[in-house]
Order: sequence, then structure tokens, then C-alpha cells
Amino acid sequence: MTTTKILTNTIYFGGLIAVIVLDLNNFQFYYGIVFVAIQFVFIADEYITTNRTITNEAYLIKKNSSFTLTDLLLAIPIMIVLFVALNLLFKWFSTKYLVTYISISILSFIIQFLIVKAKSTATLLIDKNNLIINDLFLKTYNLETLTSLRFDDFDETYIAEFTNSKKIEIKHDDYKQDDLNKFIAVMTTKSKCNVVLSDNIKNEIAVADVRFDPMAG
Repeated sequence: MTTTKILTNTIYFGGLIAVIVLDLNNFQFYYGIVFVAIQFVFIADEYITTNRTITNEAYLIKKNSSFTLTDLLLAIPIMIVLFVALNLLFKWFSTKYLVTYISISILSFIIQFLIVKAKSTATLLIDKNNLIINDLFLKTYNLETLTSLRFDDFDETYIAEFTNSKKIEIKHDDYKQDDLNKFIAVMTTKSKCNVVLSDNIKNEIAVADVRFDPMAG
């Protein structure tokens, strides 16, 4: 789970539980504070990860990383319908608060769009012997301690494990297969351990090695 998801979930559930326990009568107002805080986290995440400069020799960019104008124009009506439908069903908010929250959401979407417009941001990078996750707060893993790489067919996830019991998961569907193959090939060359590879990853790396140019990327 990304730092942004952890933060937003903590703010959302922690804030709402506190409101329900301490001041349920003013739920709509305090929900607004929680909602605004979450939007700030989303905006900060987009700004920091998009504008951060990280030296690297290999990187991965998600297939759907670009936030296009079409995405924006689709997201806004979907969000409005969702808010209105939930409010009709549960009657959580008055019209005044509902309009306020929808307006805040639209503004947040527009700001995020302007931040990432026409940019492709790398989410995973390799710099020297470090695997870096470009999250709200950088996460770094020492590839010299990489011990195994396997593919979980059920979750369609690559799982990298390290000697210090740390592990990371890379979703197969998030990236182009060719990019993944090259990135994983570089990962394995950095380890000082005898990296255990599942058979399907061995085959993918063999294909990637034929076309991989270590000076590229």
C-alpha cells in the first residue's frame, strides 16, 4: 500500500470515528475538514512525485500514468453522480454541504490535472544499487540484498524479497511487459546474493537480455 493510501485511509477512518464518538451532531462539518485534508494529500502526492528528480539507470512508468483532459472530463461527472447517489441513499448531507464537497472535489481534480498534465512520472527506479519507489515519501531498497523474484499467478504480481525480510510487489498489469522484463533484468544484476527466480521470470529475463542495452534508460 502506498504512503498516500495509508495517510488518506488513516485521516478518513480516524477522523470519522472521532467525529462519531465525540460530536455526531456536527458530522457534516467535520466530514468537510477530513475531506479537505484528504484532497491536500492527493495534491501533495501528485506535486511531489511528479516534480521530484531522481538519477537512475532504469525506471518503470505505469501504462496509464498520464492524466488526460478526457480523464478529467470523465472523472468529474462520475464523481458528481456518485456523491448524489450516495446522498440520496443515505441522506448524509444537506444540499449546501453536498454542493460544497462536490465543488472541492472538482477543484482538486483540476489542480491535480494541471500538475501532471503532459507528464509521465516514473514510479520505480534503479539508482546504483538501490531500488527506489517514487512515493509521497521515497522508499529505498538495497538491491544487493535481493534474494528472490517470483510471479504470483493468482494476483498477477511480481514479488521481490530481500535478506532483511522486506519485500515489494509490482503489479503486472500496471506496466508494459517489455519494460518489466528489462527492469527486472537490471534488478537481478545488482544483487550480491544467488537470486532465486521462478521459471517464468527466467524466461522473461532471457528475452529481455537479448534486447537490453545497459547504456539505455
